[in-house]
Amino acid sequence: MRFGATTPDFLGTAQRTLGRIDAALSLVGAAMMILIMAIVAADVFSRYAFNAPFAWSYDLISVYLMPGIFFFFLSDTFRENGHVAVDIAQQRMPPLWRHAALLVVCACALVVFALVLWASAARAWHAFAANEVLAGGIAWPIWIAAGFVPVGAGMLVVRLLLATIGHALSVLTRRTVIALPPLSGQEEAL
Repeated sequence: MRFGATTPDFLGTAQRTLGRIDAALSLVGAAMMILIMAIVAADVFSRYAFNAPFAWSYDLISVYLMPGIFFFFLSDTFRENGHVAVDIAQQRMPPLWRHAALLVVCACALVVFALVLWASAARAWHAFAANEVLAGGIAWPIWIAAGFVPVGAGMLVVRLLLATIGHALSVLTRRTVIALPPLSGQEEAL
């Protein structure tokens, strides 16, 4: 999601700030991915070399690391137009219509992810307040993993809000305030 030359200052500033936060979250997500690979490799080695697998690896990976990777990359993937998109109808649309279509899509997604944010924040808070732990060999606190969801969803909500504003301004002013995502099959998409 890139803003054009006619972007209002507040959108550009918000975009740059979000970019820095996304970079930090992506770095944490990448570290989580590397940690998964290291834990799995060590677990396999321990299992076959010493017949002593790690009892805690499955819970750590499935409850903490995998959700962290998914939600920490969610907003940055949207910024990079990396989410699955069906753009067959947009292939022949003029730019103004594409902005209008993306305005509707971003506004609908904004409502859905705002609800996800609200529900997941309430769930994480409840898990923290109740001191919920995962049943198993290690009493892993649930609120940490539950907190990954509102962090990622919150970042996406802010990005969707900026995209909705950008596409609305593009439609209203009939100028490209926010760049359109590349169409599949086009040279710019490669």
